[in-house]
Amino acid sequence: MDAPAIRLQEIIRSHQWLMTLLQIVSDITEARCYIGAGAVRDVVWDQMFGFSDHDAINDIDVVYFDTHRIGGDSDAELQKRLTQEHPAVEWEVTNQAGVHLWFEDCGDDIAPYSSIEEAVASWPEHATAIAVRIDNDQFDVIAPHGLDDLLAMRVRHNPVQVSEAKYQSRLSKKRYHERWPNVEIEQ
Repeated sequence: MDAPAIRLQEIIRSHQWLMTLLQIVSDITEARCYIGAGAVRDVVWDQMFGFSDHDAINDIDVVYFDTHRIGGDSDAELQKRLTQEHPAVEWEVTNQAGVHLWFEDCGDDIAPYSSIEEAVASWPEHATAIAVRIDNDQFDVIAPHGLDDLLAMRVRHNPVQVSEAKYQSRLSKKRYHERWPNVEIEQ
């Protein structure tokens, strides 16, 4: 295991509340679920910036990939179950195998993803294109663009799926500098 992966695991293990959430997610038997995106980024950056409180993390993105569960109420059912298990958290569950349908509803046309790794690789910034799960106390980390941007507190556009205009809009909305003044943002 390389140094960045070890560092990520150390940070996550030092946050018992996140370890608890990862355990809850790993107990889902219907799908191999991961916690990803902003939840992972925020924990890492908060620790690197010296914040010890996780209250600023608005939601926990849970992702999985199952071509047999596209459509219907699968995401809502899993989200409801997670909320019952830990109601203090705002869970957001998404089957990445069906994301192309969401994009279609928003007027964008993308090809269906072929795997959870391909889906995570398309997320808006490299530092956010990360998903984590635990299985028998072992970490399974998906980081198609590596962990360097995350551990350097750097926001960089991932052009795989997100246009430059949507990236700029996202930067305005996220306002990273307000929470982490030393974050490096590539415009």
